[in-house]
This record gives sequence, C-alpha cells and structure tokens, in this order.
Amino acid sequence: GLRVVFPDLTSDRRQALVKIAKQKLEDAKVTLRGDREKFLKDLDKQEKDGSLSKDENFRLKKDLQKMLDDANKSFEDLFTKKEKEISE
Repeated sequence: GLRVVFPDLTSDRRQALVKIAKQKLEDAKVTLRGDREKFLKDLDKQEKDGSLSKDENFRLKKDLQKMLDDANKSFEDLFTKKEKEISE
C-alpha cells in the first residue's frame, strides 16, 4: 500500500481556502443571475409574440424566482458547511 501524509493546515491556508470557497459561491450566484436574466428575456419575448399569456408569464417568473431562491439557499448552506469543515 501507499501511505500519503498531509500536514495540518495553517491558519493562513485555512483563510485562503475559505476565501476561495467564498469566491466560488459568488461565481455561482453570478451565473444563476445571468441565466435568470436570459430566461426572463425569453419569457418577455414569448409574451410579445403571443405564445405566452400575461398570467403564465407572471407565474413562470414567480416559479423561476422561487427556484433561484432555493438554489441560492442551497449554495449558502453548502458554503457554510464547507467553511465549518475547513475551519476545524
């Protein structure tokens, strides 16, 4: 067998890893917001074309926002878990 030993993390390295995790969280949020904007533009275009009613458009936008909020909460929970894991 092969034995690999990793040294304990220093406090500076822990802070750097938390900073990297925080940056990844922000990148994920930015990506979600960008995708949301694309989807909202597409919904508005479909409404103008007449293939989507105002009620459906409103409902879809509301559903989209709920999904986005759930995803952001999930990302925040993962970040909190990872931050705790790194700090220990």
